[in-house]
Amino acid sequence: MRTEILTSLQGWEVSLYRQMTRAAVAQKRLMMLSENDSFV
Repeated sequence: MRTEILTSLQGWEVSLYRQMTRAAVAQKRLMMLSENDSFV
């Protein structure tokens, strides 16, 4: 019972971490794009 809860929690943390990293990468890309646009 406990192990099942732990594994499900770990999976949830991993998915949350992936979402956060994805958002951070998207933000960096947007910033880079806006910087390039301002240079042009």
